Amino acid sequence: MGSEAGFEYHWQLSMGDANKIDPKLISKVKAHETNPHIAPKLKPGYRIFVFEFKTNFILARMPFGPNTFMDSESFYAIVLELENSALDRCLLNAQALERLRNYWMTRDEIIRLVDEAIDFARQNAGCREVNWASLVVVGLEVRTAQQEGESNEAVMDRVIRAQYLVPLPYLPMTYSTVEYAPKIYDIRHYVMRNRLREKVDKIEGMCGICSRNMSLSIVVSKLPRCGHTFHSGCIYLWLEGCNRCPSCQTLLFNSHDLSLIAGCD
Repeated sequence: MGSEAGFEYHWQLSMGDANKIDPKLISKVKAHETNPHIAPKLKPGYRIFVFEFKTNFILARMPFGPNTFMDSESFYAIVLELENSALDRCLLNAQALERLRNYWMTRDEIIRLVDEAIDFARQNAGCREVNWASLVVVGLEVRTAQQEGESNEAVMDRVIRAQYLVPLPYLPMTYSTVEYAPKIYDIRHYVMRNRLREKVDKIEGMCGICSRNMSLSIVVSKLPRCGHTFHSGCIYLWLEGCNRCPSCQTLLFNSHDLSLIAGCD
C-alpha cells in the first residue's frame, strides 16, 4: 500500500531491446562517464544500465469493480555499473526518487523497487561487447483504490494521473521521453529559484485551471507571490504561456528575466 490508504503499487521487471533506446541518451551516458564523482568508481568493463520506467495509472473501483486505465507516462534513468552495487542503487534512487514520491510511494517501497531493479539488471544484462547499453523495463502500475464508503466522485478527485503531476521535463534528475518544448516561456530557472512546489497542508476548492477538485493526494503547486494553489501539471503548463496567476492576475515574473522561445515576445 501507499503512504496513505487507498494506493497500491505493482511492478514487473523485464529486459528490453537495447536497439530501441533513444540515441539522445548517449550524450547523457557520456556525461556520467566523465563525472569526476563517478568515473573513479567505475567497475572494470562496466556495463551501462538504462532503466525505462513505464507507468500506468489505474482506478480500482470497489467492490471488485473493473479496473479503469486513467493515464500513463514513461521516463528513463541511467546507471553505470560501479565497483559497489550500493552506489548503483544510490544513482538509481537519486534519479527516480522525486517521481516515485509523486506517486505517493513510501520510502520502503521505493527502496524495494530500486533494490530489485538493480539486482535484476546486474543478473540479466549482457556484456558491453553485445550492446552499448542494456535496457531494463520497469513496468509500474499505480492504482488508486476506492475505499469502502468512498463515493465515485471522491475517488475520482484523488486518482493519480500524469496530467496533474509536475511535467517530467521539470524534474532535473529524470530523463524524460518528452522533449522540453514550452509554448512561450522557458520557466525552468523560475521554478528552481522560487521553489514553486511547496507542501500544502490544507486544500479547498477546485483547481482554477482545469476546474476539478483538488485533494491532498494530488501533487499541487503554490504560487509564491499570491499564494494560489493549482494542480502542478496545470500550473506548469499555464506558466509556459502566461506570466500571471490565472486566478488573480498577479504578475509572477517579467518575461525579460526568462528565456523566450524564438519568435515570441
